[in-house]
Amino acid sequence: MCARACWRCTRRTANLEPEVMEEGFVRNSVVVPEKACNFFGNAFGGYLMSLVDVCGCAAPWTLGKYVVTQTCDVHFIRGVMLGEHVFIEARDVRTGRTSSIADVRIVDEQGNVRLTATVTMHIGR
Repeated sequence: MCARACWRCTRRTANLEPEVMEEGFVRNSVVVPEKACNFFGNAFGGYLMSLVDVCGCAAPWTLGKYVVTQTCDVHFIRGVMLGEHVFIEARDVRTGRTSSIADVRIVDEQGNVRLTATVTMHIGR
């Protein structure tokens, strides 16, 4: 049940296309839309952060944990451009009684890392 809900959530949020969903790991893809870019064709950092947030929370959801983001440490390594097809991968690295931590990265089709993040989440129930 939780996995099905997670698939639906990632699909309708930010036009993400779910690709892989395993226990503690999710991989989604998206083609960066025009509305998510500035005048120069670069994706807004806030747009990329929203992808990190959704996918970071999806990793513990696959373990049956309902979470909300507490903190997010993001490292922008290389820009993401309009129309680019990127993959957002999130892996649950620690789940405790009240919190969960996921490592997230955004990579391009060639496997080049564009962004890394660590998301700390509060477990709600």
